[in-house]
Amino acid sequence: MSSSPKSVLITGCTDGTAGAALAKQFHLRGLRVFATARKLENMAGLAEMGIETLELDVTNKEQIRDVVESVREKLTAGPDVEGGEGGDHRTGVGAKEAKLDILVNNAGYWNLMPLADQDLDAARQMFEINYFGLLAVTQACLPLLVRPPVAGGGREQQQQHSIIANVGSISTIVPPPYQGVYVASKAAVGALTDVLRLELAPLGVKVVQVLTGSVATRFLEVPAWKPEAGAQQSAYYPASLMETVEKRTYMDISKAMEPENRAASLISQPEAPKPTLNSDAASKPKPCCVCKDEKAQRDECMLFSKTADPTIECKSTIAQYKSCMAGFGFQV
Repeated sequence: MSSSPKSVLITGCTDGTAGAALAKQFHLRGLRVFATARKLENMAGLAEMGIETLELDVTNKEQIRDVVESVREKLTAGPDVEGGEGGDHRTGVGAKEAKLDILVNNAGYWNLMPLADQDLDAARQMFEINYFGLLAVTQACLPLLVRPPVAGGGREQQQQHSIIANVGSISTIVPPPYQGVYVASKAAVGALTDVLRLELAPLGVKVVQVLTGSVATRFLEVPAWKPEAGAQQSAYYPASLMETVEKRTYMDISKAMEPENRAASLISQPEAPKPTLNSDAASKPKPCCVCKDEKAQRDECMLFSKTADPTIECKSTIAQYKSCMAGFGFQV
């Protein structure tokens, strides 16, 4: 009997987004993919490819519970959810233990708004999605991810592990203006990732953060800031200031990285037993990375290997952000 393919659960997989592109790349490399989004119809393209899609709002506790239970049942049953190779999960006859290999916390939300004018209810909702939703999904999936050391086992047995990959943002390194709440939520994700890495290491779970730059998806299709009701209460109400802010909140999607290129560069070596995660710099044949702990520089950061640093910072992306901010008159 052949072994089952590795499995990955990805949040935020609406068609046309970076999450959908990542789901496709994992699928093409032979992994069993569970893609989620708030509405099933928003993942029609993934479903047509044979990818298993599940409805999930990461702020909905009941949906999180139901999705994790559904994934558990599917993994227990094996590739044939009606029984087949994995046995009958309803009776437990011939059934295998449900194990999820990779969790990618990709779901996110943002807006363009000066902090002076930011609606606090909208800010709290952003944290609910970007931070608390990520934590809630992680907590619910942990029973499927834990790989405790084998008692009395050899080193090879104890090195088995699963992976949690939290999608962060390069904006936490070079914070751009008018994205203050989004940057704060992603900075919180970075801190959470650092703590989880230490707490889950004894349980056989590797935790990594992926710092990404701009990706040309629906995520960037946010209108430039334009105060409407209550404009006179804005700190930027004078016409000259409003014009300046509107120009600086404009996002040129044409200069962003294509999601397919980003996904392909994140996942490499499909024939390898363990996937690897690389920098998302599209402009170079080999990514230019520097490890966060500054202990070493290398052309390629293998986040899913034994020796890789858990966070990558793409120097070319940082330089691009600095150049952009300088064009706006900001020194960073």
